[in-house]
Amino acid sequence: MDSISGGWTGNKVRHAFAALLGAVLVTTTLVPGPAGAAPAGSRPITFTLSGGLTLETPGGLFTIPIDGSASGTIAGHDIELPASGVVLAGNQSQFQGLDVFISLEAAGDLAGVINPDTGALDVSGALLAKMSVPAAGVNDCPIGPTFISLSTPNGYDEATGEASLADNQLVLSAVPGIPACGGPGIAGIINSSLGLEGGGSTPGQVTLAVDVVATPRVVDHQITGRRGLLTTNASGSVRTLTVNSNDPVLKQLETDPRAEGGSVRIITATTDKTFDLPSGGWTRLSGSYRYLDAGGTVTKVKIFTTRGELVVTGKGTQLPTLASNPGPVTVVLSIGNENFCARFGGRVTFVANSRFAGVNAPRPAACPA
Repeated sequence: MDSISGGWTGNKVRHAFAALLGAVLVTTTLVPGPAGAAPAGSRPITFTLSGGLTLETPGGLFTIPIDGSASGTIAGHDIELPASGVVLAGNQSQFQGLDVFISLEAAGDLAGVINPDTGALDVSGALLAKMSVPAAGVNDCPIGPTFISLSTPNGYDEATGEASLADNQLVLSAVPGIPACGGPGIAGIINSSLGLEGGGSTPGQVTLAVDVVATPRVVDHQITGRRGLLTTNASGSVRTLTVNSNDPVLKQLETDPRAEGGSVRIITATTDKTFDLPSGGWTRLSGSYRYLDAGGTVTKVKIFTTRGELVVTGKGTQLPTLASNPGPVTVVLSIGNENFCARFGGRVTFVANSRFAGVNAPRPAACPA
């Protein structure tokens, strides 16, 4: 292949561009999430990752190792990691005497879902990269946006917070022949060196494999429900909530709500509401954590970690109405990223505009998404 720009050969382009693609594609694993105010019940989460991109080119396989991290929030099982939470320094490399500079930015927000009960973790979105190779006349050459859909059908381990993600169907667009990319000549060498002459890569040509670790780890605990009670007066102006559970699973709580805070989520046949429990409302008393907020919808939470007992009480018009049967009623107490879920739907009594009561509910099969 002919030499261009003082020794910039197709082989050098291939190596330099492979490094760029590795940085671009592995980083995309980290980004999820719409910006703006965090929804009720959202908690912080950070992902660290390590992995690599394997690119099949006419000259052989190239695997590029990449490390990074991203911080955002999780609400239920929905992950939001905005671009501002991504921590990944620009990459500077040398290939055969040529300096290659890479910078990355999110091409819009990404989103993900993590489900400890099924082991599923999915992340999707897009990323834009800019490459500069001064010796070849390449300056802030835009690559992408590259769209990625990473998944691990049964790979998330709630005991460790670890998962392995992969996307074997990436499609890379051809490098545009614009001045920022060195013009048609350099762009043509890049595309031919990487097998992108047809306008982009073919399925299976690019493979991305990434190991991620969630901190704090996301854990779902299913608990029995001794009693779940909702009451209301005829007008609906006075409503109350009482939940009791005696389950040894509650002894497994590892997160301190005084540091992480929490939330209570109430799901009925027609409503789904989450009420925050800020860290400042929690205290520690002789083997238990207690939350008090006389003016809140959730007024009291007691978690007895020594004997495995939970009590939740609440009041106010934000609680479910009882004009129709709300069952089944699911209550999720989240402390940090630990979810304790009870579901009242079997042995229940219901009186319209008066009360709903469920007793002796078994552990649900899974926590709600």
